[in-house]
Amino acid sequence: MSGLVDLFSRLEYRFDDPPAIDIPSRLAAVMSDSAHPGGAGLPDESQGARILAATSIVTGFALFTVLARMYVRVFIIRNVGLDDYTMLLTMVLSLAGWAIIIPEVIYGAGRHSAYVQDTAVKAMHLNFATQAIYMWAIGLVKVSIGLFLLRFAPRKGYKIFIWIVIVLMLLYTAICFLTLIFQCKDIRTIWDQSVKSQCFSPTQLLVLSYTNTALNILTDLIFATLPAFMLRHLQVNRRVKASLVCILGLGIL
Repeated sequence: MSGLVDLFSRLEYRFDDPPAIDIPSRLAAVMSDSAHPGGAGLPDESQGARILAATSIVTGFALFTVLARMYVRVFIIRNVGLDDYTMLLTMVLSLAGWAIIIPEVIYGAGRHSAYVQDTAVKAMHLNFATQAIYMWAIGLVKVSIGLFLLRFAPRKGYKIFIWIVIVLMLLYTAICFLTLIFQCKDIRTIWDQSVKSQCFSPTQLLVLSYTNTALNILTDLIFATLPAFMLRHLQVNRRVKASLVCILGLGIL
């Protein structure tokens, strides 16, 4: 599900020209440039409908999956755990992000920046909110997967390792969130270029972004491959074991 959530945060805006670099935030790059009204000859096309369609389909599928999981846990096996509650919280955040994308599209998401100058600040402000929400949603869905794997950890060593990964995920998610919030001395600079303040340099933000991406990929790989090691001594036939490894390894998605 982390891949689904990650898709939300990428389907924000469509660019037809290079982003501005005076504000160290991809939010500014989304909506700000030096183009004059008329889009420098570019057509006034909107990808808003596609953004809403894509996010609605993915969010709807995720909601169906989570509700089906909760039904099984509550009414069939009667074993609701911390991983289930964490997944529910992740789903709530995803729904909140999806709800914010709707007015975001109304204010110009999906259109060339030159055509939305009057509503750019509102659109960028909403985009900033969705980034913060989805940042925690991505982190928490990984935490939920880790908590789920704890149910099958056969040895104490595996449990300690999983808890270490969970704590590290929470720490770097918190660091990324704080970086997003405090990247400028005046937070309004992030969505309003008329507000001037000192911000992190583009290089600093790029390093943090690459670090965050690398850590996300690493945790995905860990949780995708860990079941193969945990279940290698399980006393079942190979077909059942392979099925369990594949199911538990779906966390990489």
